[in-house]
Amino acid sequence: MSGVTFFMSFLWRAFLISANPKGSSAEAILFSMFRLVVVLAKLLFNSLLMLLMSLLSLALFSLFLGNPTEKAGAFVGLVLLGGWSLSLVFTFLAAIAAKAQQNAAIMAILGFPIIIPQLLLLMRLSSAVFAENGSIPVAIVLLLIALDAMVIMLAVILFPFLWKD
Repeated sequence: MSGVTFFMSFLWRAFLISANPKGSSAEAILFSMFRLVVVLAKLLFNSLLMLLMSLLSLALFSLFLGNPTEKAGAFVGLVLLGGWSLSLVFTFLAAIAAKAQQNAAIMAILGFPIIIPQLLLLMRLSSAVFAENGSIPVAIVLLLIALDAMVIMLAVILFPFLWKD
């Protein structure tokens, strides 16, 4: 309970600092940490929501249509990794597009080159999961995780610049 109280007081103090940014350097550091907390909280919330929706849709898909593959564990992992990747990319793009006047146009223009490599990697993984005798290529899984880490790092680095305007 004390952790929640500390976090709430931290957010309240950072909100007060954002309303009056003329303060000490400690307050400026606290405000920059608040921006970091906000972007990480957005990424975490959307990731958890997408993982929950992916599991729910996979369960309904399996219930109504049956299990499409013998490698059920690999298929569930692929669904979760794909959902997590998509949620990270589109959360990052939504933060950028929220500052623009034409949200839909910016999302489409920026989203296309960012999402294509992830979709290609997910298609390669899905073909390996559906192949009866093939193995899961670990290099592709690691590359997809590296792309996800890159999106997180870009969001952490670029979000404070968006927050200023």
